[in-house]
Amino acid sequence: MAKVSKSWFTRFGIDVEGDSTLADTVNFLGSITFGAAGRFFAPAGSGTGGATNQLRISTFTNQLEIYRNGAWSPAVINALRWDNANTRFRGDNGAGELTIPHVSNTGNLENVNRVRTTERGTSNSPALSCGDNTNSGYWAASATQLDFGVNGSRRYQHLDNATNMFIGGTQVSRITSTLSTFHVASAFNSTITVTGTSTFNGTTVQNALATFNAALTVASGDLTVSTGRILAGSNVVAYSDKRIKSDIKTVSNALQLVNSMRGVEYDNLLTGAHEFGFIAQEVQEVNESLVVHAGDVVLLDGSKVNDTKAVSYTNVIPLLVESIKQLTKELEELKGNKQ
Repeated sequence: MAKVSKSWFTRFGIDVEGDSTLADTVNFLGSITFGAAGRFFAPAGSGTGGATNQLRISTFTNQLEIYRNGAWSPAVINALRWDNANTRFRGDNGAGELTIPHVSNTGNLENVNRVRTTERGTSNSPALSCGDNTNSGYWAASATQLDFGVNGSRRYQHLDNATNMFIGGTQVSRITSTLSTFHVASAFNSTITVTGTSTFNGTTVQNALATFNAALTVASGDLTVSTGRILAGSNVVAYSDKRIKSDIKTVSNALQLVNSMRGVEYDNLLTGAHEFGFIAQEVQEVNESLVVHAGDVVLLDGSKVNDTKAVSYTNVIPLLVESIKQLTKELEELKGNKQ
C-alpha cells in the first residue's frame, strides 16, 4: 500500500495498481480513471462543518454530499432513488425533492395527478387504452366529445350536454340533464323515481318494452307512452282517499253529460290500430275537466301534431255510474207505476 502524508503535485499522472491512502490534500488537474476493479471510497459524516468541495456520504440520507458556501448539499441533482420506507421513487431537481410517478409492485399507477395525451385517438387506436387490448379505451372524437369503446366498437359517448350508450354499434339510450331516452326494450330491476316528464317511445324499435320489476314513481310531470300501451298484471289505480279531497258532492247532471257525449270508432294515426273512444274536442265542449293537454306528438307518417288534447277516461266512469243509477231509479219508478 502506498501512503502519501503531504500535498502532492504531478504533471504527467501516476498509475496505482494497489490500494492508496491520501492523508492530506491531493489536487487533480485532469481526470481520475478507475480500472475494472478500481473503487473510490468517500468518508461518511454527519457534522455541519467541512471544507469547500469536500465530499462525504451523509449518515442521515445515505446520499453523496458536497460542502459549498458553508453548507452540505446533494452532490448529484436530478438523481432518481427508491424510498423504501414510503415505497416510491423520489428525485431531486436541485431546488427541492420531487415524487416520481411510477407503477407500484401491485400494478397501480402512483403519484399521478392527471394523464394527458397529445393525440385524440380513434375507435381503433384510442388515446388511452385499457390492458393489452390496444383498440379498447377512450378517445376524443372532438373537443366536446369523449368516447369509450371495446374492440373498436363504441360503448359510451360523452358529449357536453348528453351521454349516449351503444351496443353492437346501435344506440340504446340517451341521458341529458333533463331527459332519459331508451331506444330498445328496457328492464328496470330497482325502484325508479321520475321527477320530470318521462317518455318511453316504442317507435324507435318495434315492440319496444319497458319492464319495471320494482316501483316506478312519477313524482311530478307525466309518464308518456306515445305509441304503445301500458299493461298491468293487476289493477291500474288512482289516489281516491277522502282525506285528499274537498268540496265533495254527487254529480247531479251525469245522465245529461253522458247523453251529450258521442262514442266513436276510428283508426289511430299514432299506432295504426282501430279503436273505440271519444273525440277530445267534443268532450271538452261537454265538460272541460274531462280533457287535458297532452303536448306534441309525431304520427306514423312522420308529421307532427302540436298541442294535442287527451280524454281522461277514468273521469268518465263516475258519470256512467251516476247515469246508470239515475236510469235504474227511473226504471224502478216506471215498474212501480205499472203495478
